[in-house]
Amino acid sequence: NDAYCSMLGYRRDEIVGRASSELGIVSLEARNEVARMARENGSVLNAELTLHTKGGEPRQVYFSTATVQFENGPHMLSTVIDVTERNRAEMQRRESEERYSTLFNSMLEGFCIITAHVAAVVSLKKLSIEEPTLTDAGIAPLFQLKHLETVDFSLTQITDASLARF
Repeated sequence: NDAYCSMLGYRRDEIVGRASSELGIVSLEARNEVARMARENGSVLNAELTLHTKGGEPRQVYFSTATVQFENGPHMLSTVIDVTERNRAEMQRRESEERYSTLFNSMLEGFCIITAHVAAVVSLKKLSIEEPTLTDAGIAPLFQLKHLETVDFSLTQITDASLARF
């Protein structure tokens, strides 16, 4: 159909009557595996495939197919759902969480983000400290770490009254 052609960058007349593996849209191995699953089970539900556009760009899709009966015999009804952008966004989210986790786990202090309306304690580590000691060089060390404990994430709505407490 037109949406399939558009997703892959082909004109309708370039695709009709040709096998997807012949055009390089899907590998012959993947095509044969999906065909095997359809023969054995009568249908395929959300098989994860990589299709390639006319320009060679990979697209991750969920492919489903089932046999439907018409007056002139059985036909395969198939759907293709492009999940490339969703997968890309999920990978970026995981990478961001990993970077945040690395930062959080390697720091000794906490930090927060404050905007005009919301203060978010992004990560805060509660420290137990000893009293500073006076030496010939001044106060050293100012704080000595005795205990480190992670405090959960929290959001606080900022109002004019709460700004006065900061």
